[in-house]
Amino acid sequence: MLLNRKAFTLVEMLVALAVSSIVIIAAYASYDMVKTQYEKNIGIADMHTSGRAIMRIIERDIRMAGYEHRDSSGNKIFSTGITSQLVLSESNNVCCDGVSVIYDHSTDAEDGVERKRIAYSVREFPGKEKVDYELLDSDTTRYRLYKKIDVLGRDGTILATEESGTEQVLADFVEDLQFSNITNIYNLYTGSNTGIIRAYNPVTGEWGIQEINRNTRGTVIDVTALAFGPDGLLYTGASIGGIIRVYNPSTGEWGIQETNRNTRGTVIGVRALAFGSDGLLYTGSNTGIIRAYNPVTGEWGIQEINRNTRGTVIDVTALAFGPDGLLYTGASIGGIIRVYNPSTGEWGIQETNRNTRGTVIGVRALAFKNNRTGKESLVNIKLTLRSKNKRYPENKTYTKAVDEEHHIGDYNFEFNDKYKRDVFFSTVAVRNMLL
Repeated sequence: MLLNRKAFTLVEMLVALAVSSIVIIAAYASYDMVKTQYEKNIGIADMHTSGRAIMRIIERDIRMAGYEHRDSSGNKIFSTGITSQLVLSESNNVCCDGVSVIYDHSTDAEDGVERKRIAYSVREFPGKEKVDYELLDSDTTRYRLYKKIDVLGRDGTILATEESGTEQVLADFVEDLQFSNITNIYNLYTGSNTGIIRAYNPVTGEWGIQEINRNTRGTVIDVTALAFGPDGLLYTGASIGGIIRVYNPSTGEWGIQETNRNTRGTVIGVRALAFGSDGLLYTGSNTGIIRAYNPVTGEWGIQEINRNTRGTVIDVTALAFGPDGLLYTGASIGGIIRVYNPSTGEWGIQETNRNTRGTVIGVRALAFKNNRTGKESLVNIKLTLRSKNKRYPENKTYTKAVDEEHHIGDYNFEFNDKYKRDVFFSTVAVRNMLL
């Protein structure tokens, strides 16, 4: 007896296989698309979260630059003031800028205080370690943001040898980090033979305070030299009587009164003042004597006599510390400019100031211009990160952004770029910097 058996024909099987293959391929393509987008969204979310957290960390340290801790009685823990509170490292047209800040920081120990230097820098990283995603050929190198903390002092004592910390990785896939000072409204202080001190604002053209310099007996004394110290106070020098006084522009109060004398005790007039990176106040006089005064301890240090190359004493009516740490001196008689090294006691170049006709002209004032002093009170921060899918093309044009241009980092990005980048921008007010 024959049974009537029914089955799929070969054609039907091939059709079914073709249809199911199309469905499976479509489903896989859809899954792959969703997976790719999901990973990209996760990467973007991580980038946003990391960027905001990193900006908060950097902002906090920059805001604290120059802070000096005080005890319960209001006295500073460290007798040595902080210099180089905030230093910006300009990278020009390459990646990336850097910054270092110094401030006092409380420790876990009872009444413990450390003076720390925190540095942020970005360096190229080879990218050869094991990662949780597939590295592309163009992703074999990238940039990482590092943070390093060094201890300079502890519990009121500056360490003879600083304790160098280890570098920590704060961020990966950094495309740019940019720091820039914002021009701040500032005052120009003037002194006069009649003892009047005034403040002028070059931005607004307005004149501010008018203060008369008097000694402790109430007698008016001239102001022939001015210098701001690392403590933010204005130090004044008088050519008559050699009196040095301290004025606080914020409170209007006057502080110490000190008389400039040579090692034999003779009073010498003050014609020039300049603060060194060592925190000492250097004075110049008509008799060519240079002395160093410590405002913290009240002690006088070196006594140096300015002489030309023939050994003749020349006056010192102008002083200025250069970015090389050397003290430049100017003479009103003979127009001679000389260079003195406070660390070694050696004298350097001798140059004569002449006009375009070759006539000697006296030097009454000296000033150095530093394009990146770190002394402004406002700092711009721009951090540009990218998702970890792809590194920017090697031919990407790099152009340094000016302060007014708040575009994405330092790069001219193409907006149709397949991979995502984000810029984080912030302006930080530095609490303790000199204004």
